[in-house]
Amino acid sequence: MPTSPPELLEFRLDHRAPVIDTMVRLSRDRDGWLNLQPDIDLDDVPLEGPAINRLFSGKGPAVPLVSWVPGRRRKRGAEPTSLGLQHGGGPKALWRLRDEGLLRPKEWKVLADHPKRGLVLALPPDAPAAETLDWILRAAVMLTEIDLPPAWRAGLFHRP
Repeated sequence: MPTSPPELLEFRLDHRAPVIDTMVRLSRDRDGWLNLQPDIDLDDVPLEGPAINRLFSGKGPAVPLVSWVPGRRRKRGAEPTSLGLQHGGGPKALWRLRDEGLLRPKEWKVLADHPKRGLVLALPPDAPAAETLDWILRAAVMLTEIDLPPAWRAGLFHRP
C-alpha cells in the first residue's frame, strides 16, 4: 500500500518516453509501480443502461486502467513483472486481441482473462519496457468501446 500520493506523469500515445524511462528505472530498482489511464473526464463517459444492468453485466469499466508492477527482488532473482488491464471489452479479451492481430509474446504467462476483473499477465523480469508499454496500450485501445484521447496519465506509486 502506498504511503504517499502518486507522482503524476502525463504522456501521449505518440510520445511515451517519460513512461518508458520510468519503467526502466522501476525495473532496475524494484521500488514502485505504475497505473495508467487515458486523460478523460469520467463525467463525459456515456453509461450503458440502468445501474442495475451495469452491475450484472459481463464487462469491466468503460475507461481502461493499466497496472504495471515489477516483481520484488528475491534471493533467487526477481519475481515476474505483473501487467494488468481492466477493460470494458467483455469476455475472452486475449482471443479478441489475437483476432485483431495483437499477439502476446509467448513468454508472457496468462494469469487471468476475466470479463469484469480484466486481463492479468506475468512477464519475465527483463521484459523490454517499450515493447510492454506498446502492447498494453494497443490492447487497451482495442478493448475499449469509447473513443480514447491521445493524452494519458500515469500514476507512479512507491513501495513503502
